[in-house]
Amino acid sequence: LAQGDKERAAEHQKHASDTLTNSQSNNPLLIAMTDSLKANVELANGNYVDAFKNLETALKRKKATLSKGHASLATTLKDMGIVQVKMRNDERALDYFQQALEIYQQGLADGNLIFFEKTITTAC
Repeated sequence: LAQGDKERAAEHQKHASDTLTNSQSNNPLLIAMTDSLKANVELANGNYVDAFKNLETALKRKKATLSKGHASLATTLKDMGIVQVKMRNDERALDYFQQALEIYQQGLADGNLIFFEKTITTAC
């Protein structure tokens, strides 16, 4: 996906999803990671509504498993904000970014907060 090969990324994501389904894994974090991968592929293809739905699903799974201050929740919230920016929903995007920032501020060093800011700036 980083190399711009959207078709191959979609194939890899489908393979990962099929493998997960066939393994009958009940690990919610593993499933949430697959949801996040799907969202990244959808985002790269401009399918913002589907990307957001996958991120919502991933967030629900993560919230059910992880502590409320876990950095993975912040990453998903940040990604949801980025999708909202792409959909031109700036107020909703700001809300997701603020939620992510609150979590990051609880557990990350200042250098990581700068990285968070650069990630948002670059993605939007």
